Amino acid sequence: MLQPKGFEDKAKLNHVCLLHKAIYGLKQAPRQWYNMFTSSLTSFGFTHSKSDPSPLIFHKKSTQIYILVYVDDILIIGNNDTEISTLIKQLNQSYALKPLGHVHNFLGIKIQSDSNRYFLSQPNYANSILQLAGHTKCKPTANPAYTKLPLTISSDPILSDSALFRRIIRSLQYLTLTRPDIAFNVNLLSQHMHNPLPTRIHLLK
Repeated sequence: MLQPKGFEDKAKLNHVCLLHKAIYGLKQAPRQWYNMFTSSLTSFGFTHSKSDPSPLIFHKKSTQIYILVYVDDILIIGNNDTEISTLIKQLNQSYALKPLGHVHNFLGIKIQSDSNRYFLSQPNYANSILQLAGHTKCKPTANPAYTKLPLTISSDPILSDSALFRRIIRSLQYLTLTRPDIAFNVNLLSQHMHNPLPTRIHLLK
């Protein structure tokens, strides 16, 4: 690795450091890996999405290929199987890829498809949140919000386990990726993470 800033050997500025532990233990490793891998993709003609740095896009004539990179989890989607196979062979010359076939799950998101559409859901993740909240026997409701308990300043005592409240909120924020219907209420409750009162944990459940 490069000599860390502030600890350079001025007599040997062109030298590098020999690692004594795996590179994933380094703070800058994810960024360095991302830069290296995406530079390989851009050399193949991919460009970064304007709306998000993670997806990379290849577009040439009728061929479209999209690559989503999240650390070392990589999802490739496109309309040309031949071009995708060629891309994987080229990448395998520099990286030890492990193709897993047709995608069914990515980053905890269940992926189903038919000839025209993709369906995204997080059933296992949602169940893990219910277990965390001790609410596995809850009944379904048509409305994700319970409006009878207003979120106002209260003199009620703060929960003794406020960390659990915050952990559930953070988990629900990731769930909103596939459940946008709960996004408003999750964002509303997240405004009270510093003051988790019993009424708010009731609203949360």
